[in-house]
Amino acid sequence: MQRTYSSIYALIMLSIIITVFFLAIMPDQVPMHYNALGQIDRIGSKYENLVFPLVVFLSGALFLALARYFRKKNEPENEQVILRSGIAMLVLFNVLFGYFMWKATSYTPEAELDTTAEGIYQIGSLGLGAALIALASLMPKTSINSVVGLRTGWSMKNERVWQRSQRFGGIAMAICGLAVIISGLFIKGVAGMLVGLGLLLVTALICVLASYRIYVADKNNHNKP
Repeated sequence: MQRTYSSIYALIMLSIIITVFFLAIMPDQVPMHYNALGQIDRIGSKYENLVFPLVVFLSGALFLALARYFRKKNEPENEQVILRSGIAMLVLFNVLFGYFMWKATSYTPEAELDTTAEGIYQIGSLGLGAALIALASLMPKTSINSVVGLRTGWSMKNERVWQRSQRFGGIAMAICGLAVIISGLFIKGVAGMLVGLGLLLVTALICVLASYRIYVADKNNHNKP
């Protein structure tokens, strides 16, 4: 378990190292925002990139706080799920922001970086899909709680319904993650990201409805004479 905590700290430190490295080699003025077509629509100081390690630090601190909360409640399964979820999220942040700053190092006022945002969208789609698959494998390992897992008023009725809901949610999210990766490979730009988010929304709705069906089935089975 301690190694998992250490991984969170290491990823926070990695974000600082990445930022310091790229700040040393990128020009003073760099692209800071792109429109939906991947075109630069705002130039700013390279030091605005310091927000990156701040975001990673705050996110990591949140996951660590939640993990310690479950440790105090003596719920190691949920503690582990929170930590691994945090690792997946921080890895995604490091990759996205690292790519963004790497592209910024080659910026000149005459340069055309129209593919930068497109690349970020594609990496985001692939990263989202991979994260969903990783998190899907953790869902069945959770116990009833109000923080992680497929949490609905129905899934939290009892441990039986919870476990069946998490198994269904894990399978559904793994399939969704694979679909998001495939869409990210073939659909470029912001459209690919929107398709991925749409798939996630539909899957989430299916999981909510499934938790209701599971609850009703469990209730009927255990009310039989």
